[in-house]
Amino acid sequence: MIYSRVYRKIHPKAIEASRLAAPRLWKGETADRVLFARLWLADMSRLYGIPRVRFDFVDDPVLYEESGGGRYIPNEHRIVLYHRWSFVTLAHEFRHAVQASGFLEAMYLNDPEEDARAWSVSLFRLSCPKSYKSAVANGRLHFA
Repeated sequence: MIYSRVYRKIHPKAIEASRLAAPRLWKGETADRVLFARLWLADMSRLYGIPRVRFDFVDDPVLYEESGGGRYIPNEHRIVLYHRWSFVTLAHEFRHAVQASGFLEAMYLNDPEEDARAWSVSLFRLSCPKSYKSAVANGRLHFA
């Protein structure tokens, strides 16, 4: 399965916002990274017409292992990343927020997990192609 090729047409503003935000999530102080994640989520929430998604980062390796890196909590409309910063995980969880809003016209394979994987990896490839290629080549991307 090549998830990165499923969504070939993602809103250009989503690609641009992601191109600017993704590198800011990879380096720097935690507080700055949290700020950039919240700003990206605010932009994306507006773009996709859903209420602003809340965000938190918890440096917990156990929850990281249990969750795969993060989770979307529907009743709180909140994303939490655990222990490691990952733009793809953030985008994956954002896709779950969009799914929960009920505004999606179609879902890849009619499966929420497959759809979130495909959308987030496609967005990463389209917004940060060099980083995407590097992540694939170095085995840092679990779903290419």
